[in-house]
This record gives sequence, structure tokens and C-alpha cells, in this order.
Amino acid sequence: MYEYKQFADSVVARHGFEIRETAIWTDPRLFSIYFAGPDDQEPDGQAADGEIPPLWAAVDELLSGAIAMGEGVEYCHGLGTKLQARVVEEWGDALPLARWLKQALDPNGTLNPRKLGLT
Repeated sequence: MYEYKQFADSVVARHGFEIRETAIWTDPRLFSIYFAGPDDQEPDGQAADGEIPPLWAAVDELLSGAIAMGEGVEYCHGLGTKLQARVVEEWGDALPLARWLKQALDPNGTLNPRKLGLT
């Protein structure tokens, strides 16, 4: 966790933000960060110039960094729809098995439809 905290400090500072709060949720591997700065009110999506806004660029780098360190990006709710783009990156070779299990157990797709990147 300390390695990731150091990584997060550098990413957040490089993008012009500051970490306001960190938390460990019952286990040192369950770590969260709250950061903010002058651009923390940016809307979702693209900036006017087509670039990714600094807030979302920092979030993307933090998520990719966690996965690169062998960690996950969501420990409580699962990847869901918000983080679905990370399913291949996070699950890697386990994704085909998860998709097979989902199809075997829920062939009609009624349980959490369009979630987990398993469709």
C-alpha cells in the first residue's frame, strides 16, 4: 500500500491536485483516495479542446497504476458499468472463465444485465 500511496502522491501532484484524504478500509489492501484542486469541478467527458480533463487523466492513471501493481480498482461493489472498461485490464486471463460462468449460471442475462463487462 505504501508503494501505491507514493505513486498516487506523484500522479495527483503532477496533474495539479492535492490528496485531501486517504483511508484504509479494515485491511491495508483496501485503500481509497480523495483528491481535489482547482479543476475538480470539471464535467465528465472531454474538455473543449478534445483533451481528457486533468481530473479524469489523473483518475485514469491512478486506476492503471493500481492494476499494474497487481491490485484491483474496486473492492466493494465490483467493476460494474462505471469501471467496465477496466475489466480486461484487471481480470486478464480470468475473464473468459468469468464470462463462461456467467453464461452457464444466467443464460438469459437477467442477473445484473450489462454489468461486469461479461456480456
